[in-house]
Amino acid sequence: MNLHSEVATVSSLNNGKNTGQVVSNWINSESPIISSLLVDPFYLNDKSIYVEFIKYIKDFTGQIENPLVLLHSLHFFSEKMFGIAGNQAKRESIYLDNQNEKIPIADFYGEDAALCSERSSSIHNLLIFCGVDAHLIVGELKIQSCVDNCLHAYNLIRTKKDKIMILFDATNPIIALKNEATVRIPAFHILNNKAKLEELTEVNFDLQELTRIYDSNLHTDEQARTYYFPAHKKLLKQETVKTF
Repeated sequence: MNLHSEVATVSSLNNGKNTGQVVSNWINSESPIISSLLVDPFYLNDKSIYVEFIKYIKDFTGQIENPLVLLHSLHFFSEKMFGIAGNQAKRESIYLDNQNEKIPIADFYGEDAALCSERSSSIHNLLIFCGVDAHLIVGELKIQSCVDNCLHAYNLIRTKKDKIMILFDATNPIIALKNEATVRIPAFHILNNKAKLEELTEVNFDLQELTRIYDSNLHTDEQARTYYFPAHKKLLKQETVKTF
């Protein structure tokens, strides 16, 4: 496994426009990750997260190649490192109050401030670190009650054995009910094993399948969600008809 890579900017922004991006290689510690044009980028320049992940998964030795075990571990490890939920106000304070030349990912540990950019990029490198075929997707997310799509970063992995692709969203766990208690379960969707990354435009989450896997019931607050890939933007552009 080669963890060396060129320094490249990770961003959904191209000339100020949201065009999306797919990152398939290790994100270099010198690569700026841009979450907004309004703030400085952050960097995955802290090695302790890899040490902590190794400690966290030590009880799963021999099982980590099972994709469900891996996703379950990543879900709860992300909550352990970054907190259960991301608070936008806290997130902004880290970006705006930071006096460092480079904002380190470590500034988000335990602060309940990390959102999709910070969580999904960290998980991407953890997946690559574990030898998993992984992609960081900077696309869009549509929630049923929202009128517009929102910019969103999430992860895509391909299993070695069956070559099945799985979409994983560490930022937005599924809220479910189990034994009358509210629980958070990993948010992932298993794609058709014939799916090709370059052809993916959107994925509608199968929420019922997730609750079946975790023997739970969907919470009434949960809504249908659709994840859009960067190819979706290209498709829309191709289908746009100019009017005069």
